[in-house]
Amino acid sequence: MLACANSLRLFIIRAVQIRLCMSQGPLILVEMATQRLVRNRGWHVPQAARIAVTLTVLMTAGHWHFFPPAMHGGLADRVCDSIKVRI
Repeated sequence: MLACANSLRLFIIRAVQIRLCMSQGPLILVEMATQRLVRNRGWHVPQAARIAVTLTVLMTAGHWHFFPPAMHGGLADRVCDSIKVRI
C-alpha cells in the first residue's frame, strides 16, 4: 500500500510540474509585454493593483495546475481521513 501511495504522490507531483512549466513561459511573456505596453503609454499602475492582479493570476494558475491531479488521485479524501484519525 505504501508503494502505491508513493507512486501516486510522485505522479501528482510530476503532473503539476509539467503543467506548470508548460504555462509559465507564456504567462511571463504576457506579463512582460503588458508591462512594456503600460510603460510606453506613460501610465502608472498603483502597486496595490499590480499585487492584486499578480495574486489573481497566481491563484488561478495554481488552482488550474494543482487541483485536477490532486482530486483525480483522491488527495482530498486522504487528507480528510488523516485529519479525522488525528482528532
